Amino acid sequence: MNGSRHVMQALLLATALTTVARPASAQVGLTFWAGAGAAKSAGSAAFGKEAKQLGVQLGLPLLPFAVRADALMLGPGFDTDAVGYNLNAVLQLRVPIVQPYVLAGRGSYALESNTHADGWNAGGGVRVGFGRVGGFAEVRRHYPIKRTITVVGLTF
Repeated sequence: MNGSRHVMQALLLATALTTVARPASAQVGLTFWAGAGAAKSAGSAAFGKEAKQLGVQLGLPLLPFAVRADALMLGPGFDTDAVGYNLNAVLQLRVPIVQPYVLAGRGSYALESNTHADGWNAGGGVRVGFGRVGGFAEVRRHYPIKRTITVVGLTF
């Protein structure tokens, strides 16, 4: 009787551990990101402090990494001359509901109309959600535009 109780406890523990350790489904496969935010300072770009971000992220199975490509539009309007593009590596903690992450990457940044410069970005954030639908908040430092940009948005 005592031995069967230990077997039952071991099975319950194994089930609990595999449930917690299973990756969040929103972080494996393709996820789309869209958000808006603002820069702490105007930095060296000619555009305003407002920021809009669109991106797509590919979560890699069996690894805590993802690859994200995003477009960052600076300024109050929708001026295509103010768009920069980034490719980032994302290190994510794959746990249910709340998923913190850090990211870093390279890209091309709009400095002013028809002027772009290569640069890099690094930062971190947190995604909250179930499945592919969720919300996120992140902070990234971008060079050469010398801006720290905070963005809040949705994943789907």
